[in-house]
Amino acid sequence: MLKANYFDIKELVPRHVHDARGEKAWELIDSRLIAAIDAIRENHGPAIVNTWAYPKYVEQYGRRNWSGLRTAEFYRKQGFTDIQMYKAFERSYSQHKFGRAVDMLFVTASVDDVREDILSNPEKYPTIKAVELGTSWLHIDVRNCNAIKTFYP
Repeated sequence: MLKANYFDIKELVPRHVHDARGEKAWELIDSRLIAAIDAIRENHGPAIVNTWAYPKYVEQYGRRNWSGLRTAEFYRKQGFTDIQMYKAFERSYSQHKFGRAVDMLFVTASVDDVREDILSNPEKYPTIKAVELGTSWLHIDVRNCNAIKTFYP
């Protein structure tokens, strides 16, 4: 089982997934995403995904529970009823749902600088296939496409 060099599984999955699966939750994260986040970390220093397990990060970066893997529980937390939640989850094509996306914040680097580096140097990040523009966080994902796709929220 492949694990990230710079991230704990708690940073990539919500609490209920970690509680249920522990280290086996790594099986839910796409290996291409693991390669991408490690490359970003190597080039840009410490990064934050989920903070739920780290009180000092919650204080600094806010509570972040859904910046990695998103399950049907994500929709429940958005206020959907059970039926609405399951319909919303079923219809979602978010890469987060498949363990192929993260939203990152950075300790020392600028999100805009990291985003620009990825778009200007795709050879450094060969598994990144999509980058969200116009956000205060860095969304990357490893969807199946040939070149890096950019999009707005």
